[in-house]
Amino acid sequence: MAAERTVELKPGEEFIRLGQLLKYTGVVDRGSDVRDYLATRAVTVDGRAENRRGAKIRPGQVVATDELIIRVCASAN
Repeated sequence: MAAERTVELKPGEEFIRLGQLLKYTGVVDRGSDVRDYLATRAVTVDGRAENRRGAKIRPGQVVATDELIIRVCASAN
């Protein structure tokens, strides 16, 4: 079973790009690895396949990879 993690956006942020999120959560080591990761691995956003590193991920959305489920929430401030 995949581990779960919640990521809170910074105050004033409306979204985070998928590539940034994957790097921030440690799914990939470098930003340059994102394109290859998305081309070879299954990633879903709210249950739908997603392979665009620039896809906007907004609060309330769930990103799933083989190893991690990421829940994105808005800033508490």
